[in-house]
Amino acid sequence: MSALTGGRAHRPPQVQVIDVDPVDADHLALVVRCLAHTRLGTRFHCTDRRGNAVELALVEIRRNPTLTVDELEPPHGARLLLAGAGAGAPTGPDGVDVRAGDVLLGTSSAA
Repeated sequence: MSALTGGRAHRPPQVQVIDVDPVDADHLALVVRCLAHTRLGTRFHCTDRRGNAVELALVEIRRNPTLTVDELEPPHGARLLLAGAGAGAPTGPDGVDVRAGDVLLGTSSAA
């Protein structure tokens, strides 16, 4: 049993998308439900509407309009701000293909 995981098997960061809100060309906001511990700096690997790989970095976790946090634990929800080239293009082939119901699997940032 690991002291760091409290006996639980390590799971990569994971969130389920509830709502998608393009912010600008390089930022995408997602309302999510946390499925596995997720922290700032997590990288999510997605695709654009052409099928090209896109990497998005988690730059903000907002639990409510006045509270930002560094990490999120299940089963809590939050608004995540992701950054990456073309992340928030709301229309056209370069926009990230993320929809309500999708589950995003992340890569942990360095601790």
